[in-house]
Amino acid sequence: MAAGELTMPSAAITGWGTAVPQRVVTNAELAAATGVDEEWILRRTGIRERRVASPEDLTSSLAAAAGRRALTRAGVDAADLDLVLLATTTPDRMIPASRWCRRRSARPGPLPST
Repeated sequence: MAAGELTMPSAAITGWGTAVPQRVVTNAELAAATGVDEEWILRRTGIRERRVASPEDLTSSLAAAAGRRALTRAGVDAADLDLVLLATTTPDRMIPASRWCRRRSARPGPLPST
């Protein structure tokens, strides 16, 4: 590198993971409960089925499961991560939101105080 040149830090997405609640609610179930036709629901929403979280399905527990899958897919050890980013509009609780998912899977050890 020539004198005075700056290098920019880089980042890469090398793995991804997903996790969804177990319970599936179909349009047939909704139609039976509401008295409307399931095709009516499909035409208006474009949705055939949806996942419904149980009280045990917290944002942090689903995020932790997805994080473990992402690490496996990427072939990366959690200790090698510099940053775990979680963005949600549905935190486990308002403060400190879902930062606890780090403790559940992705990176062992104490959480930072901030």
